[in-house]
Amino acid sequence: MHQTQEFIMSKEQHNWDDKNLTVKHKAVKNSTEGGACLNRHDGSREQNGKGVVKAVSCNHRWQGFKKALEKKATYNWPAYEALSKQKSFAMVVRARSGTRRVQAPNGENKAWDVTAGGNNFRTSCNVPFWHEAHHIVPNNVLKSCIVKVGEGKPLQVVYVKKIRSGLLKEKYNLNHKINMILLPMDRRVARTLQLPRHRLTSEHRSHRAYSNHVRDKLKKYLKLVQKAVQKHEGPPADYKACKSKIEALSETLYAKIISAGKLMASGLMEGDALDEIPARHFDKVPPKSNLKGLFK
Repeated sequence: MHQTQEFIMSKEQHNWDDKNLTVKHKAVKNSTEGGACLNRHDGSREQNGKGVVKAVSCNHRWQGFKKALEKKATYNWPAYEALSKQKSFAMVVRARSGTRRVQAPNGENKAWDVTAGGNNFRTSCNVPFWHEAHHIVPNNVLKSCIVKVGEGKPLQVVYVKKIRSGLLKEKYNLNHKINMILLPMDRRVARTLQLPRHRLTSEHRSHRAYSNHVRDKLKKYLKLVQKAVQKHEGPPADYKACKSKIEALSETLYAKIISAGKLMASGLMEGDALDEIPARHFDKVPPKSNLKGLFK
């Protein structure tokens, strides 16, 4: 798992939530729905880590897999047809060797297709290629934006508790499939599937530039909550609306990531990783979008 330190910090925040919040996190087995979770804390697999990803609402890897099942055209044949022109090729993998020569998939075996009962994207981060489950609104961004609400105020911790409890009460789930996308790490695979790579290199532990873009958007929504929680009188904070806005942001950013991947693959945008997507790409509002004005 990459970003080990970040994962540990997220786990610590998860434990803090369970200890200090009036509303507790909720995990639902065998369903993507009904969960409430604000932390990236579970990416576990069955059989002590050797089986398939565990089917639980908090598991970001499983939710990412379920999202891929809904977006088969992005991952399944003929999306990777260009790679079938050769018998084998060297591919970046998560291993000490760094690369591995693999047999090219083709239209007969469709070896890379994502299926409900298959091994791809379920058993290993290297099957069928090195991929990572990306939180579209990253864990650390949500956390930092909530902390900012009460920054410098004597009641900062109280505000943080209120907001985190409010979002959990409305069953916001950071790990829900709406906030997930499976992204490759190999450059050739990324260009073929027309997706950005998750990180610039295996040595990069995060995607700081991308996260900063998202932070600029998310903090605007939490300002509405900020005004309410800091007032001792008046209407309570509307966490239902806040949840809806965060989820709408995830959907919009998903479309931005997909379009950036296509532009990168065609050579119309420089780079091939999330951190290389320019800020102006995130600021553009698609025409005829039902989310028009979301970034204004």
